[in-house]
Amino acid sequence: MGREKYVLPDLLISSSWSQRMTFERFETVAGYSCLVATVVASFLFNIGAAVRVAGVGVMLTGVIWILRQSVPIGIEGRPPSYHAVGTPAVLLGLAMAVLGLVLLVSPSTIVCWLGWEDSPICH
Repeated sequence: MGREKYVLPDLLISSSWSQRMTFERFETVAGYSCLVATVVASFLFNIGAAVRVAGVGVMLTGVIWILRQSVPIGIEGRPPSYHAVGTPAVLLGLAMAVLGLVLLVSPSTIVCWLGWEDSPICH
């Protein structure tokens, strides 16, 4: 079953690129960028800042899934086993966006729940 490529709006595409950026390619670049930004925030600031940055990345993933209306499901590094499309994909995207919002709004609670920080507030 062939899968058509989804293309980002022209606003997000530089005219100097030889190829149009697809959602899949944009998601990959954004994912790696958020990973690097999370690690940098952890080293330069604190774990709470890193959780906030990760929250932005998770929200971005949710928005991409909603716009694309397709969520690849499978094992990392292998082709997806199947794709959730339509309403299930939008619901998964909304769940990701809400999770990202929670990470962004209350990083101290998340840090305590995961046991990444030993402070009196956590106990």
